[in-house]
Amino acid sequence: MKTNEQKLIDAARDGDDDAVKMLLNAGADVHEGNDVSLRYAATNGHASVVKTLLEAGANPHAWDGEALRNAILYGHEGVVKIIEEAMANEK
Repeated sequence: MKTNEQKLIDAARDGDDDAVKMLLNAGADVHEGNDVSLRYAATNGHASVVKTLLEAGANPHAWDGEALRNAILYGHEGVVKIIEEAMANEK
């Protein structure tokens, strides 16, 4: 049986924002696997999921900024903007 964290990773990878929100509300750890959910969502261009995960506290710097690097690499301009804004708004 999958844990909520594994379900979160799968939902983020697949771009299922509703499932991501539900799993976060159920207590899934947004930082599981060094913020792998954020990295998968960014790599696959799922802007709404990236925004949801960042709002839940995901670290845009995880794995030396892999989420941003991959969003740039794969041409996901909307995701790049969301991550850059999150980095700029950090306190």
